[in-house]
Amino acid sequence: MSDIDTRFKAMADQAEQEEREKASRKGSFHREYEKIKWTGLETSKLKIVRAIGEYPDFHLSEGVINQSTYDARVVRIARVINDKGKQMRLVLPLRDRDDSYIMWRVIDRINEVEWVKDSEGKGMKIFLSKESHPSLFNMINFNNLSESDPKRKFGLLGKGWMGKEYFIMNVIDRSMMNWHRENKHTVLLSKNINIVKGDNGKIAEYVEEGVPAFGFTKALMMNVVKFYGFWENYDIGLERTGLQTTPIRVINAYKHIEEVPSDLQPLVSSNPSLTEEEKSWERYDLNKLFQVTSYTKIYNQLHLSFAKIDNELGTHFLDELKSLHEQEIKERGKNLPDLKPDDEEEILEMNTVAEVIKEQTKIEIPNTVFETAIESSKNKAYKPSGSSVENIIGDPKNLPSYNKLSDKEKSVIVSAVLMNEEEKGVLNSTATPEKPIKPGMYWKIQYSDTIKRKGKCPDCGCISPEFFSTCPNCGASFIY
Repeated sequence: MSDIDTRFKAMADQAEQEEREKASRKGSFHREYEKIKWTGLETSKLKIVRAIGEYPDFHLSEGVINQSTYDARVVRIARVINDKGKQMRLVLPLRDRDDSYIMWRVIDRINEVEWVKDSEGKGMKIFLSKESHPSLFNMINFNNLSESDPKRKFGLLGKGWMGKEYFIMNVIDRSMMNWHRENKHTVLLSKNINIVKGDNGKIAEYVEEGVPAFGFTKALMMNVVKFYGFWENYDIGLERTGLQTTPIRVINAYKHIEEVPSDLQPLVSSNPSLTEEEKSWERYDLNKLFQVTSYTKIYNQLHLSFAKIDNELGTHFLDELKSLHEQEIKERGKNLPDLKPDDEEEILEMNTVAEVIKEQTKIEIPNTVFETAIESSKNKAYKPSGSSVENIIGDPKNLPSYNKLSDKEKSVIVSAVLMNEEEKGVLNSTATPEKPIKPGMYWKIQYSDTIKRKGKCPDCGCISPEFFSTCPNCGASFIY
């Protein structure tokens, strides 16, 4: 067996192991200079392709070190309604590889949860902003689509700012060999392409970029890579099944030629590797086409949405975004002459953004010491007014139930300090009969930047990461 076959099968084994572990736990400027040629999958109709690339990134925990710009990878794409009411394409970094990206932190802030007990004493997760800031919750999670809108359940728009993970891959489509030879280029694989003829007689293609990664990457690895190794050495058969459990059927078309319809069997290549001609064909640069969306594009198209979030929550995401965008322009200023007209328009629009923001009506909200302490855990540059930096640095062992925590839980606590009497007084002034101050809320706890979501303890109100099984203050168990 060759080294490359061994490496591909090792990836499949790793994927299988991670799947078992997952099951056991249950209970930058975007510039598109070229027109992309896509090939789409069809329901109950097999498509024969040859996958291209030596270092695909299947989004395994270890990542891929030697990946080229042309290799297949999992990307996260969102369709977002911008400040002008138009759709914008947003590419986010994979959350577990860069959850410090500002869009992830905005999404997580809106989706903070609290665990409460129902009448039977069972645990129930509620989204805090869903009740307190419903317009923000709907904007971030559903692009302001109403609950009755079908697009909320079907399509990328209904996924909100979070979007969806897709697998993008260069392939050779055996049914398009004339096109490949004429254009000397690969195509990109899509789950679905809708072809619509307009009233003017023109044909338009509506492409779903890539194939939803959930289920598909596992099927690729478990059904073919695990058994046959390097995927450039055999043709793969793909078809949409219409089933939710296994949405994409994946087979080694040459090894299982009897499963290929007779009219498609002549398309299946018996070559154990790419021909010299196929190797010479140009491939799409996925680094360029699917690079993470630049701060400048986000700032120019979503600055009013960020202002609304800050106005309602008392956060400072817009200031941070503006700073990131200005730094980005400064660092890439030398490349501005090479930008597309659309990008140049975005740069020129910067001059009017500040004036537009000044016209927005500010909504004053209480800015309690508790809220600032929680925000400070997300922004290391923050220094509390009237306090020394040392005032928010405390030994995590001070927490009453620290010894009840697991080693993993302890490892993500950076510091913990109890509020002084003055700070408690400020926090108490915000109490209402519906939202009384609980003892655990007096703790100012800073967690590792890797933490994605946090929630409140239903017994004492202490904030802790969502994966904690024990409250660090009162010791309550979150496993009901």
